[in-house]
Amino acid sequence: MDDTLHWKGKGLNYAKAVEDKVKAFGKVVDTSVDLTVDKLGKAIDDGCDIEMASDGHMAAIVGVTKLDNGKWSIDIAHDTAQGDDKAKHNTVTETVTFSPGDKKIKGGTFVDGQTVLAFVVECKKAK
Repeated sequence: MDDTLHWKGKGLNYAKAVEDKVKAFGKVVDTSVDLTVDKLGKAIDDGCDIEMASDGHMAAIVGVTKLDNGKWSIDIAHDTAQGDDKAKHNTVTETVTFSPGDKKIKGGTFVDGQTVLAFVVECKKAK
């Protein structure tokens, strides 16, 4: 996603980046930007790809569970060795907690304490 959106670790206008991506892939993929966490489970069940964009990192979402306290447990998959050219780069799954009220994340490499800016949902268009 970082390469597709040309992030390069700098600030990014997610809506504009997704709009550019939709122009490129819009015939085969529906892409939306949302902060509605309660829709993510269905999107996963429907086979969509979801990325969580925070202040300085993007990670794939591979699972979501609503907790009794109103927060959400989110399983993210990402490369936790970014920035270390000598490290072995593997995808790691971590569980973080998302608070819809303040959009903050607790836990997780690179994302602990960050604010979620958007959930980018990509689904293959029906033929």
